[in-house]
Amino acid sequence: MSDGKFRPLNPDGQDCPTEFLLFNFDIGSSKLKPAHERFLNQGILTILEANGEHKVGLVGRASRSGPDSFDLKLSRQRAEAVAALLTRAGIDRSRIQVDFIGKSHPFSTANESEEDRSVEIHLQISPTLIIELEDGWLVRRADVMVQTIREAFAPIAARAGRKLQIHLGRGIATGRGDLNLHFDTGGREMRPCAGILIFGNEGGGEIRVGAHESLRVCGDPTLSAKDPSDIDHGSQLDQVFENGEPEFARFVGNTCVHELAHMIAKIEHTTDPDNFMFSQDDKAWLANLPPDQRTRENMRRHWGGPKTFNVAQIMKMVCAMHTGFFPGGMRTTRTP
Repeated sequence: MSDGKFRPLNPDGQDCPTEFLLFNFDIGSSKLKPAHERFLNQGILTILEANGEHKVGLVGRASRSGPDSFDLKLSRQRAEAVAALLTRAGIDRSRIQVDFIGKSHPFSTANESEEDRSVEIHLQISPTLIIELEDGWLVRRADVMVQTIREAFAPIAARAGRKLQIHLGRGIATGRGDLNLHFDTGGREMRPCAGILIFGNEGGGEIRVGAHESLRVCGDPTLSAKDPSDIDHGSQLDQVFENGEPEFARFVGNTCVHELAHMIAKIEHTTDPDNFMFSQDDKAWLANLPPDQRTRENMRRHWGGPKTFNVAQIMKMVCAMHTGFFPGGMRTTRTP
């Protein structure tokens, strides 16, 4: 006997679908096959576990080879088999809606069709996408930081059919967010010009406010115009930002956007300095300007200035937000 199959319910739709067909049940059977179980466990269940407000609708189907009453009962049993797998895994039954249509509205005109021996799966995506900023109050102009995050992600969420909400936690981890960032005072480097800049932990959800406060110019030493041998090493240690400035809050906001993009869709680094994901190569700490370009003014513009995403990055995040499958969006293709 052949294994189970699955595909997007609308194969011609977008590349990050939320409706699927679980098909090729055996004739007269409601037993899930191994491929069915893998898809449910690795795909649907992962989304439902990560998004507590999401629900799912199941529609059982049957082919047309049996009596009407038998096929109607069989279609219900198939939908219930999917529901049972989800509830055994911990999904509350109140989040699962079961329907069944027997042999009505078939996909095929044949009496036997593998696609009619199936269950439709309709993910019901929460209309809101919540970003939780735990201890975000450590940034003293948190309103500016929140606005920076909102300007970056609200349009992307809207394209995914969701409304963005940002919660600023004050010392309490509510766990309510679809995406959660934790702020701490770590990262105050004893050697500020050591060349290692770690403001977050690359998609791990941690923002190090102390590292942002400790940022120094660390550019090439300044030479005196009157005496070329007079090197001003002190200019290297000029502090770039002070916590409480709007520019500092935008700097931290840009880091938040960078971290969230890793979390949402594993967005990779780019060498475009105006992109949220800028890095000189694949090493995150090389996101700084080259030493010969580091002045306090340039550094403030580079770290605290406006950034953008490119089209490919945006589309990848739209897909992930649309499905609620982080990171990367749930992508499936028709199985052979």
